[in-house]
Amino acid sequence: DVGANIGWLSLVGAKRVAKKGKVLAFEPVPSTFDILKSNKILNQFSQIELNQFALGNKEESLTIYPEKENRGGASILNHQSENGVKIEIKKLDDLNIKSTINVIKVDVEGFELDVLKGALKTIIKDKPKLIIEHSIDRNNTAEKFEIYNWLIDLGFYKIYKLKKGKERKSQLTEIKSIQDLPEHDNIFCMA
Repeated sequence: DVGANIGWLSLVGAKRVAKKGKVLAFEPVPSTFDILKSNKILNQFSQIELNQFALGNKEESLTIYPEKENRGGASILNHQSENGVKIEIKKLDDLNIKSTINVIKVDVEGFELDVLKGALKTIIKDKPKLIIEHSIDRNNTAEKFEIYNWLIDLGFYKIYKLKKGKERKSQLTEIKSIQDLPEHDNIFCMA
């Protein structure tokens, strides 16, 4: 769960994998991480492993800017406040995760392609399902269709979106070209 925020999807994942699996939650913003940690304890999910750093394409320190009205809007790229917080960035591929990764969710406010590039070896090895926030209407480290092209170039993913958007329960529909991409929604990638 990359960009775990307060842990809603980490909790859903932990319930799904039960005690036999593990959820790795990555949340770099200290105040948000504290809530994530409290939610893990409150729900008694020992299978959630908390990581108070961000993921990207190289090991470095950057500044993230929390958003006052939207805790999930904290961004390295989109400066919605003047009070930035220094955070550490690591590559998923450098974490020496021994077990197979089945699903990777990435919602990091425009830094998604960096996270994917830093996980390239893992993605090629495990071919996990990917859930990626895709937005062409905000600051991104990627060009408009670069994430889509990067995923297609891997050669083993089919890419989908929810037919009615992320606010409604609906079936997945395949994205067959850049014209089918959502402006701001999640995309789902399955090998």
